Amino acid sequence: MKKYFFIFSSFVFLTSIILLFFIVFDSINYAKAKMNEGIHQKRIKEYNLIIKENRDYLFSIAKYFANSPLVKKAYKENNPNLIYNEFLSLFNIMHKKNLIEELHFFKYPAVNFLDFPNDNTKMFDVSKKRLDILNIETAKKPDVFYYICAKYPGFRAVFPIEVDSKIVGSVSFAQNIDFLINRFKLLGVNKIYILLNDKLLKFSLMPKFYKSYKKCPLIENKYRLLGDKIEKNRYFITKIDLKDYFGNELGKIILADRNEIMFKDIVVHILGYVFIFVLILLMGWFFYFRMLNYVIKELNKTDIYVKLLKNQEFDKLPKTFEVKNEINAHQKAIIDAAKEIKAFINILRSKNEEYYNKAYIDVLTGAFNRRFLEEKEHELFLKYKTLKKQVSVLMFDIDDFKKVNDTYGHDVGDMVLSEIGEIVRGILRKDDIFIRYGGEEFVIILEDVKLKEAIKIAEKLRKAIEEEKIKINDEKEISVSVSIGISELNYETDNNLFDTIKRADEKLYIAKRNGKNRWEV
Repeated sequence: MKKYFFIFSSFVFLTSIILLFFIVFDSINYAKAKMNEGIHQKRIKEYNLIIKENRDYLFSIAKYFANSPLVKKAYKENNPNLIYNEFLSLFNIMHKKNLIEELHFFKYPAVNFLDFPNDNTKMFDVSKKRLDILNIETAKKPDVFYYICAKYPGFRAVFPIEVDSKIVGSVSFAQNIDFLINRFKLLGVNKIYILLNDKLLKFSLMPKFYKSYKKCPLIENKYRLLGDKIEKNRYFITKIDLKDYFGNELGKIILADRNEIMFKDIVVHILGYVFIFVLILLMGWFFYFRMLNYVIKELNKTDIYVKLLKNQEFDKLPKTFEVKNEINAHQKAIIDAAKEIKAFINILRSKNEEYYNKAYIDVLTGAFNRRFLEEKEHELFLKYKTLKKQVSVLMFDIDDFKKVNDTYGHDVGDMVLSEIGEIVRGILRKDDIFIRYGGEEFVIILEDVKLKEAIKIAEKLRKAIEEEKIKINDEKEISVSVSIGISELNYETDNNLFDTIKRADEKLYIAKRNGKNRWEV
């Protein structure tokens, strides 16, 4: 039983270790996923705030320029120099501080009017490259959006200019798209890089400006990389898609936060799971070992009860017994059976005392007579079978006894029978049953004696009788011998003790035929 408990304990222990490993592994992935999602949501929120602030900022500046009286006057007089002279200093300051990249005025419909800082006032149509200008002027709706112009990609504001309730043109300016890198660095992002659609860059930029972007690494045969390439497995990555005014894929902004930033949070998260698991595991093992200790203790008690029952030490068994569980129920069954067996044995013993009071004793030999065996055989057989006793039977006969009677008379014959009875009773145990079966034939029933031990007892009897000198008068001594048949009670084939005695009788006659003064099994 202990062996099986040990195997089960080992299995539970190994299973627990494997389960703990998977819990930790799953917790790490879960924590990383949760935190990655948290960082992702945080960066998206920050991006939306940045775009909103810049949209409001660019929109207010665009509105200021579009509604300037001097600008309206310049358009009326078709004199871009008025704008240039008025706003050159302001533009230089804003450009130097990277607040705007350029300042561009258009005349309706999408014709160049004035370009800062190039002082370009040459009139030429830009509608093929700047469809956004044409759309906004036509729709009379200002807007702020991503766009790639002839010089750079950026976040652009376009505001229509209206004079006397008529659209006369528009103002356009932008921040270079790398303003996003600077803004996110201020928010603590470890690394930022931007992927720009190479096909769109090539189409929109002038060749001399495209050359600078062509030097950037080409990613996935589709994007030009602004910034350093990042090892993704070392960072939490947040990707944000960028679309231009017409919904074309402009590219992506990639925000990378180091894993180490979240290491403490991950460890705390995992330790929480591990603590709960270990606590449950320890509690489980505590109750398991308590139960195991209890079961082993109760099984040991059961072994003790069985041994006491086997040794018929009934007085050492508990007098009262409380049933609390299934093991106790089995123990109580053993104790109840012991009480019944004890009562049965007491009955047999009381009956045994009656045997002597009912003329079951052969006076000449001191053995039980044939009547005893015939009347009590069933009780004896039932007792042996109930208690699963090992029983051996000896049947012996005095060799040439008729010759003793014929030669010395019946008185000497009786003397021989009496002497043999005394020898046998001196060798046998208290509980062995010695029976005069008839004439000079005797049966001995040996309880709790195996066949090998029965053979030793038979030899001891044979030798003791052979060596005994029986004095028949002052001058004469005689000796006799016996032949013995030995058998063993077989509960599978024997229906009663007489079946066993019959086999012993058969062995007795074999001993006679083989020369007498011997035993046969």
